[in-house]
Amino acid sequence: SLIESLGTGDFARVRVGIGRPAPGQAVVDHVLSPFADDEAACVREAVALAADAVACLAADGVVRAMETFN
Repeated sequence: SLIESLGTGDFARVRVGIGRPAPGQAVVDHVLSPFADDEAACVREAVALAADAVACLAADGVVRAMETFN
């Protein structure tokens, strides 16, 4: 855990949404399950967008990244 390693939760995060679990599915199972083959394009797009957000965060700061990517 980054929080455990750094000793604080006071740092910027870039989060990527993965949707919600199906009715009756445990959240932990949804979060930890592999992506389906038909989700590959969405995953690639989300990773590319997250990479852009990280680059913006590093270059322009938290506020600009939030304004651009939220």
